[in-house]
Amino acid sequence: MDSKEMEFTAKTVNFLNDGYSTVLSFADDEYEPLYYVILQKLNNPVEQDVALKQDKVHMEIGGLNLSGYNYIDSIKLKEGAVYIRLRNEAVEKNNINMVLTIKIPIDVLLEIDLNKAIKIFEPS
Repeated sequence: MDSKEMEFTAKTVNFLNDGYSTVLSFADDEYEPLYYVILQKLNNPVEQDVALKQDKVHMEIGGLNLSGYNYIDSIKLKEGAVYIRLRNEAVEKNNINMVLTIKIPIDVLLEIDLNKAIKIFEPS
C-alpha cells in the first residue's frame, strides 16, 4: 500500500495563545480548506493530561483525516517551507509519509514570526 503524501501551499497561517493552549495552523484556503495542519499544545498540562498522554502536541492533518498526540519528531522552517518530520509510530500507524511539507508564500511569512511560533511545538 502506498503511503499518503502531503505537500501544500499555506495561503493562511494563524498563531494564537489563549492562555490555556497555543495553536499554530496552516491551511490552503482561509474559508474552505481542503488541506490543513493544526498544532495545539497545552500551556500548563495538569496531572490528568499527563496520565492521558495529552501533554504533548496534538496534531490534526486535514486532507488525510488524521489526528493524534505526539506525532512530531521535528519541525523546522527552511527556505520558505515548514517541514514536519513525523515519529515512526505515527507513520506506521497511519500509513503516511515521514515528512509533511507546507510551503509558505513570502507575503504570509511576513505576517507572523514563524520561527518563534514553531519553537513552541518542537518536541521536548
